[in-house]
Amino acid sequence: MPPISKTQLACLATFIGGSASAHAAIINVDAGCSLVDAIQTAQSTNNFGSCEPATPAEPNTIVLPADSDQAIQTAFNNGTVDEQNLYTATPFITSTLTIEGNNSTVRKVASAQRFRLFAVTDGSLTLNNLTVSDGVLAGIGSGSGIYVGEDDSLTLNNVTVSGNTTTSDSAGGGLFCLSGTVTINNSEFSNNYSEQSGGAMFVSLSEASISNSTITENTAGKGGGLFLNESNLTISQNSLISENNANSTGAGIHASNGNSIGISNSTLRANHAGGNGGGIYTTAISAAQKNSLTLTNTSLTSNSATDSGGGVFLSSSDTMVMSNSTVHRNSAYRFGGAFYVFLNAKLELDTVTVSGSSAAESGGGLVLKGAGVFSTISKSTISGSSANFAGGVLVQDGANLILTNSTVSGNRARQVGAGIGAVSDGSYVRMTNSTLVNNSTSLANSFGAGISMQDSAELELFNSLVSGNSA
Repeated sequence: MPPISKTQLACLATFIGGSASAHAAIINVDAGCSLVDAIQTAQSTNNFGSCEPATPAEPNTIVLPADSDQAIQTAFNNGTVDEQNLYTATPFITSTLTIEGNNSTVRKVASAQRFRLFAVTDGSLTLNNLTVSDGVLAGIGSGSGIYVGEDDSLTLNNVTVSGNTTTSDSAGGGLFCLSGTVTINNSEFSNNYSEQSGGAMFVSLSEASISNSTITENTAGKGGGLFLNESNLTISQNSLISENNANSTGAGIHASNGNSIGISNSTLRANHAGGNGGGIYTTAISAAQKNSLTLTNTSLTSNSATDSGGGVFLSSSDTMVMSNSTVHRNSAYRFGGAFYVFLNAKLELDTVTVSGSSAAESGGGLVLKGAGVFSTISKSTISGSSANFAGGVLVQDGANLILTNSTVSGNRARQVGAGIGAVSDGSYVRMTNSTLVNNSTSLANSFGAGISMQDSAELELFNSLVSGNSA
């Protein structure tokens, strides 16, 4: 959706009182000074309600009463400009402002008209110890919880964003950020919904960091947790992305075009996609706009996809480097229980355990499909995974697999290739200082329990052990 532009704000300048630099200090919200009054006072040369700022300097801090319920019945900003929804509960943030929540809630009254809660349109907003909930937008407009515009910034500390909804053409149920900066610490996004993209967050052309935070039980068409476009994202310090749902792709994270994503010391768990990419889904319109992902000390566990790539669906020349991590019990109804790597994508695993994953058709652990697909796996283990064909790894249609100092063990297939199955001319597997043991097929007349090479696929073994496999 198009952003709220700076020029669109001009039509509402009279409501927010002009200059954003005259008053400052600590403004306490009370019976005579509402949250709306306090924001207006902080951003104008006038006082509103009984609000009494103390000194004429920025930045300002608004303090809410402890454990208060700031239930808003009527939107402060109304209408549309250039087909952009301006309905917002509070005045647009056009200054540097901090709101100390004191464990309070800012919410839309259930019976009220549809509007978002906050919009940062020409400023910087910090929210501390606050819940933002129950915003609703339909049709045009995005970010029913919080909207962050061009060159603007938002910081959330100990904040819960929950129960916000966007429908129709809107995006970003909890948060929408376009060409801005978002910093999220010790916070939670839960039970937000977007009919289109980004149940918890839609982030485009922006910088975002998430630390020690939880993104859980959000739903969207694409990107149940996060939808990213041409953005830089870091997720760190025991953050959790769990139990999000996407009707289509990318239940945990949907990365579309030119994103740089770094995830460390965090977990993606039990996310489910109705299409591809239960944990993570990536796609790009060209190699020049490929996505780059780095995962370190991270766990992908129990994610699932109705189609392919239960843990990760990696495509379109995108690259993923994963190290010192665990990929466990992910599943896909069709292909690639843990990973589905496609369309010139590159996957590197270093000291990674892939275990207990499953696919109904092929590649219980990994599917590598297509010329240009390249996967290097070192000091890693692929074990205990299962599929009808190629329980551990399927290498197909000219893809390349390089295994070094790694183990493929205890994988199961009903038909062939319990450990590794390679098919099609140009597909290539090389094993160096590696072990392929105790893989098994279950059907009568099955074959290639350890390795199955078909249709002119090529295999090279160097100082490796193939033993104890049974068909």
